[in-house]
Amino acid sequence: MIETDSKRALYINQAYETITGCTTRSFLENPSSLLEVIHPDDHAHAVSRFYEGAKTGYLDERFRIRRPNGETRWVWVRGFPDRDAEGNLVHVVGTALDITVQKQAEEQIAENLAAAKSAWAEEEALRKVYVRTQKVFASIRQVQSAFALRPQVVNSSRAARMAKDETWQIELRQIKFAYPRQENLLHIPGLRIGPGEQVAITGENGAGKSTLAKLMARIYDPLSGSIAIGGLDIREIDLKSLRDYVCYLPRDPVLFNGSVLSNLRFVRPGASQEEIETALAEMGLSTLIANLPHGLSERIGPGACQLSGGERQRLALARACLQDPRILILDEATSCLDADGEAAVLRNLRSRLQRTTFIVMSHRSSTLGMFPRILVVGEGRIQEDVRTHSLTAVSSIPGASIADISSPC
Repeated sequence: MIETDSKRALYINQAYETITGCTTRSFLENPSSLLEVIHPDDHAHAVSRFYEGAKTGYLDERFRIRRPNGETRWVWVRGFPDRDAEGNLVHVVGTALDITVQKQAEEQIAENLAAAKSAWAEEEALRKVYVRTQKVFASIRQVQSAFALRPQVVNSSRAARMAKDETWQIELRQIKFAYPRQENLLHIPGLRIGPGEQVAITGENGAGKSTLAKLMARIYDPLSGSIAIGGLDIREIDLKSLRDYVCYLPRDPVLFNGSVLSNLRFVRPGASQEEIETALAEMGLSTLIANLPHGLSERIGPGACQLSGGERQRLALARACLQDPRILILDEATSCLDADGEAAVLRNLRSRLQRTTFIVMSHRSSTLGMFPRILVVGEGRIQEDVRTHSLTAVSSIPGASIADISSPC
C-alpha cells in the first residue's frame, strides 16, 4: 500500500475496528473481510455495490453490519476501491462511520409520522362522519318541520267543482286582510270584474297590488269579507278546480329542475308537440329552443338558472297558454321583458285566450295603455277606477311610469 493510502486510511482503521471488532488492515487489504460482517440481508447488495464502486472508483453506501456479539449496526462507508492490474478488487481506502443512532432516529421519525398519519386519517374520518351526521340531523329536522306544516287554505267540506264554461265573474265584498303582526293592509269595500274583462292594476310599491292578486287567486284567504267567482264564494270552490281555471303568475315564476318539455307539460301532460311549439312561438321562445343543444329536452337547472329572467317569464307564460285558464292574473309577470317584447307577448296572450279574464299588475304606462280599465291601488284601497284608451291620461295615474326603455332583468 502506498504512503498516501496509509494516511487516508488512518480514520477508517480506527473507526472500523471500533464498529466491527475486526482489524482494519484486513479490511484494507481484502475487502471480503468487510463483506464477512455485512448483515446477511444486505450481503448481495453490498457485494454489488463494492464491485460497482471498484469500477467507478468511488464508494458511498450505507450497510448493516453484524458485530461478533450479534448486535446489528449501521455503517456509512465512503472510500476509494482499488483494483490490481488484472482488475481484481484489492482494498478500499476511506471512512466508515457508525450511523446507527441517526438511522434509528430516522426510522423512529418515519414510524411516528406513519402513526400520526394513521391517527390523523382516523380523526379526519371521524370528523367527516360527524359533519355528515349533523347534516343528516339538520335535513331530518327540516323534513319534519315541512311535514308539520299545515296549509291555511284548505278545501271546504262543501267544495264544488266548476265547469270551464261557467260565467267567471269576480266580485269582492268588504274585503279586509293583513299579514301577521301588521295592521289592516288591504280594505276593498267592493269590486266587480266581469267575465272576459281585461283589467290593469297599478299603484306605488307596497300599496297592496300583489296582495289583492293573491286574494283573487286564493293564495290567501281574507280576514273578513268574501270573494265570489261565478256567484260562488271562492272558499266553496274545489281547490283543484280553482287551480285549473285560475292561473296566477308572479314576477319570479315557479319552474322545475327538469327539461323545457316537462315544465310545459306540467299543466297539460297530454299537450301535443304542435300545441307546445305554437305556445313557445307566441311567447317568443322559438329561437331560444332552436339554439339549445337538446331542444325541448334541455334541462334548465334548479329554478331555471340556465335561463335569463326574461326567458323564465316567457316560459311560464307559454305554460299558461297551454293551461288555457279562465282567469289569468299576471303579477308583474312580464316585468323582465323590454317594452316591445312585453307588448307582443300581451297581444298574443289576448289573441289566444279570448274568453279569459285578464288581470295584469304593472307600473309601465305603455302596458297600462293596452287595457281599457285601470285600477289604482294606494294605501290598501282602490283609489281610482279609470276607463280610458288614452296614453296621456294613463301617464297621470299614480304609480304609472313613462320610462319603458329597457328591461330590469
